[in-house]
Amino acid sequence: MIFAGIARRSAVTLFAVLAALFANPASAHFLDGYDAFRAGDYCEAKQAWLKSERTGDSSSALGLGELYARGLCVTENQRLASRWYLTAALRGNSRARAEVGIRYAYGKGMEPNAFKAYVWLAAAKMSASGWDTDFAAKADTNRRMMETLLTPEERKRAASIMAQFSKKWALPREFNSLD
Repeated sequence: MIFAGIARRSAVTLFAVLAALFANPASAHFLDGYDAFRAGDYCEAKQAWLKSERTGDSSSALGLGELYARGLCVTENQRLASRWYLTAALRGNSRARAEVGIRYAYGKGMEPNAFKAYVWLAAAKMSASGWDTDFAAKADTNRRMMETLLTPEERKRAASIMAQFSKKWALPREFNSLD
């Protein structure tokens, strides 16, 4: 009886969250863009994601980063792709955080920086959804690879930054720009 009440309340809460998500015009634009992207209509995806991104949607910024990284409906531009990924990462998108970390690791669209790569990858792992265990494991594997490139002082500083990140879910200002 008690469990049935909890299950009913959980179902109602889930329905309310989903209704709010899909009632939001920004979410609708993101989903329109996602559908267009999957169908290969990259220009339509770009237009939908630009509408949604203006409202602060992190997934749309991530999608725009993908378009620029791959040169789909736009001229390939790794620097601009990195800026879009950073925008999504600063808005809390864990996949974008991982992409920024990888881009710092390889110097794609920005100067290589092992310290920033490590911190972004650690933030991606920490903020990954609980159900996305494969993604979290990959982010952690990449984070561990970058850790081998850090000095002991950088490791200590990164540990301090990540301790603060776990409380505020934000990185220091030095991570708000690409360089």
